[in-house]
Amino acid sequence: MKKVLVIGILTLLTGGVSTILSNSAGAPPGRAGDKGTSCIGCHTDNALGAQGTQVAIELYDLNKNPVNALAPNTTYLVEVSVSSNAAFSTGGFEVTAVSIDASAADPSVGAFSTDNRTQAISQGNRTYVTHTAYKPSVTNNKITWGFQWTSPAALSDGVRFYAAGIAANGDGANSGDYVATNTADYQAVTSGTAAAHLIPSTMGHIYVDNMKIHAQWNEPISSWMVMNAGGKVVSMGGKMLAGHYQLAHSLANGVYQVVVRSKDGRWFTQSLFVP
Repeated sequence: MKKVLVIGILTLLTGGVSTILSNSAGAPPGRAGDKGTSCIGCHTDNALGAQGTQVAIELYDLNKNPVNALAPNTTYLVEVSVSSNAAFSTGGFEVTAVSIDASAADPSVGAFSTDNRTQAISQGNRTYVTHTAYKPSVTNNKITWGFQWTSPAALSDGVRFYAAGIAANGDGANSGDYVATNTADYQAVTSGTAAAHLIPSTMGHIYVDNMKIHAQWNEPISSWMVMNAGGKVVSMGGKMLAGHYQLAHSLANGVYQVVVRSKDGRWFTQSLFVP
């Protein structure tokens, strides 16, 4: 009996309990894949990405428009979703953000803001966001979390988001789960926009109506953003096809600048007054 007790205590002290209990209330820090370690280190039953398991990271502005370029000191919505062809009842994730050219010793960048379904944890000089015990529901074999991230004040390089996700069977153990990893790169808004030309009529027409900025594109564009007179980005987004779009709404009175990048990489701009 004494030998059995000693073995049990050693198992706890050496971390053997991690092979028995799952991390349903949050992953340990450093498992997002940014340093070569992910959730597959404990959930080892299946190969990475088995059963078509995927984790996706997507960024939006605060109006829920998708973005593909980052402005400094700007808050974005981050969505992380885990999907799988395997049947699963719950899941988990971990995310961090670093400079695209960061080494393993470099710190994370930006600041995360979480709610009761997400939490910020740290390891060394990096901050991670992971799930809590309060999980979203799995719908159509997909589970999604949302939180906010504010870009750093100095943003000369792009940002790479690392994510690891688990499609879990919910049995409270580390077995029978599926793991995936992924990265998402977002470039900084180029300073070359200052030399942009006036938006030509062949590209489209931008106008103000009822405190909103609208655009009628005659051709696809690569990206766009709306800035106020102080240079703060109030709305931005990625690719748009030809058609009518609302670029910004509920605007205060003042002058705004719309900056557009064409599909061939040229920059155009137009100033508008919101009465």
